[in-house]
Amino acid sequence: QGNAKAARRYFGLLCATEPGLRDAPDRAGCVIAKTEERALTLRELRELRATIIARCCQERWNVPGAEATLQPEDVNLYQFSHHHICPWTVPQGVVLQGVKHARYDEGQEIEQPGPHGSARGRVVQQTIGQDLRVRATAGAFRVGAPIIVEGQDRGTPSAVEHAGSCSYKELIADRAMPPRFFCSHWWGESVLDFVRCCEEHAAGYQVDENNASYWVCAYANRQHDLGQDLTVNPEETSFRKAMILAQGILVILDEDATAFRRIWCDFEIYTTVREPGKTIDIVTMQGERPRLLSHGLLPGETSFEKAEREKQFPLKLLGVGLCTELQNGESSVAIDKTRILNCMIGNMDNLDSEDVVRRLQSGGSHKARDLQKHDVWAFNFANFALHRLVATAAWPLALKKGIVQQFPTASGNVSLPTIVGRDSSCKDIALHFGSFDEVTDAEIEVLLSSLPAELGALRLNLAMCRNLSNEGLTRAAGLLPAGLHTLVLVLDGVVNDEGFQALVFKLRDLPGLRRLALSAHVWGNDQERRAMTVTAESLQVLGACMPSALSSLKLDVTGALSAAPGLAA
Repeated sequence: QGNAKAARRYFGLLCATEPGLRDAPDRAGCVIAKTEERALTLRELRELRATIIARCCQERWNVPGAEATLQPEDVNLYQFSHHHICPWTVPQGVVLQGVKHARYDEGQEIEQPGPHGSARGRVVQQTIGQDLRVRATAGAFRVGAPIIVEGQDRGTPSAVEHAGSCSYKELIADRAMPPRFFCSHWWGESVLDFVRCCEEHAAGYQVDENNASYWVCAYANRQHDLGQDLTVNPEETSFRKAMILAQGILVILDEDATAFRRIWCDFEIYTTVREPGKTIDIVTMQGERPRLLSHGLLPGETSFEKAEREKQFPLKLLGVGLCTELQNGESSVAIDKTRILNCMIGNMDNLDSEDVVRRLQSGGSHKARDLQKHDVWAFNFANFALHRLVATAAWPLALKKGIVQQFPTASGNVSLPTIVGRDSSCKDIALHFGSFDEVTDAEIEVLLSSLPAELGALRLNLAMCRNLSNEGLTRAAGLLPAGLHTLVLVLDGVVNDEGFQALVFKLRDLPGLRRLALSAHVWGNDQERRAMTVTAESLQVLGACMPSALSSLKLDVTGALSAAPGLAA
């Protein structure tokens, strides 16, 4: 029954015998030397989902310590790793060394209690001695915990040998796959929902299932040999190497935005916002529908379509992102957080120093405040960048709801203009308000006056914003940051000849502008086209006002140009 329910939810009318639900793909596996090249394709993620649906109820997967059988849609990565990844990625079994000298018979059941459930297995062959070969059936065996054989304590292994262990990617694939995207997420979310989110993301970017590749730590790292991938320096881990290869990260949130509270996820966001050219997309499940926030327009998407898509994103999760402080992320391993915090403040020579942790915990003393000055700058650099990223994503939705200045969060209402303006690291902002009736002269003045003075590139789409006047545009143009080197303005159906001239006249105040793209495309009937006419005089004004540094100009006055008297075709 559980299998059928999950199949209906995630596959519609597909039945379990169709290729889309194929379990255990018929591949020999391969060795992939570089962990960062062990990304799963979307097809492999779909096959993984089929594995969960096919095996969860049949094999009676459960929550460690509980008897109730899990349903496929409830299986999280902790449970999938315990019941499937760990036992399947040691095909040669494990050797428990240094247990009590005794006779062990083939087929005897072995158990080793652990904090996340008991590792289990069966004796592979009859043995008399202290080294015991076991075929794992659940979990991962480790040093430091007793081995129970048919109810008898057989001591604690001094070593565990995992010869031939592999990652999940190496188990199922026949070749390496560099990541297109890096997944930043919490292991406690539903794996089936995770895959559904990746499907939505790949569909948005129009990438087919064989080329959409996602790097996920649980599937890329060798779970029985994590020391190989998790080094002392966070900058040298497999995570970081994969992020460098990827074009950006996909942050996958559950209904409580737990990923924002996990230190590894926070570190992944921190490093991405500091790296020019990398993108951050955010996705979550809302009921049975994935909701995606993208860093910009998706392929073939209009500004209106982007706004319509993103207005469905849960307001609560945006509020969490707006007040997240990356340095406060939690970790199940204390030393991981210590090293990440030291990495964030640049203390690379002493990554194990706990001074930064103590300073965060004792900010009341004068000495602690002095010591914290550099820390605060380093943390705020990343925090403000994250908050600005979320604020620009939230702005169109907030504008629709009238809460730009009073956006609700768990810590109280916040101002999106204030959040955007304080991010001095921001060099590039893109906002899309196409066809927004809520865009007014006052709203655009608020937006442009909030832009950081350090901003270098602005891409602003105001196409078909009928409540925006030419006078308002002229005033707003005077608020553009003087340091802009790139300006893209889409004013289709908005600006007339008078407004066009007044707008381009303001370009003289942007001496460093090198790239300008200006669109004043006109649609509609003859009356509407005449109202939006751009004349020869306007183009002459544009030529006279172009900054001397300008090296690239793209001008679209389609419709307006054809109606302009005195202009050649």
